[in-house]
Amino acid sequence: TWNVQMSKFSRLENTRLKIVQGGTSDAQQRLDYVNELYESKKAELVNKDERIRILEEEVSNLNRRVGRQIPFRTISAEARANYENLETMGFSHKMSTNFEKIDTIPVFEVQWKKGTSKRRRKADTEKLHEWLKIRLGDKRIQIQELPD
Repeated sequence: TWNVQMSKFSRLENTRLKIVQGGTSDAQQRLDYVNELYESKKAELVNKDERIRILEEEVSNLNRRVGRQIPFRTISAEARANYENLETMGFSHKMSTNFEKIDTIPVFEVQWKKGTSKRRRKADTEKLHEWLKIRLGDKRIQIQELPD
């Protein structure tokens, strides 16, 4: 029918009609490309959002750790100046659990000079403990006395 109608127009005399069935138009290809690009960028954004969330959690954890860090060099120098019988001092974080939660407890180990009386060691240990709790703003601090 189209060929017959074409022959009625003199300008279309040497024109050949070609019908491609099921082909996609250029506009459809562009739309498919844009959709594909959109989906890939959307997935990329989701991945970036997840990475940002993970990094923000890491930064938060690091900030908490920094806040709990003990300035050991300064603390030990102050303790040495204030406690003449203090021989050695150590520090560590102890992991502890009641099987419901895990806690990290700052622990100071002290060793008093030989010849220091038990009464004096006990009094100095208690005084040091109270000073460390106030100085570091942490009531969980523990002191372990090492034998001389």
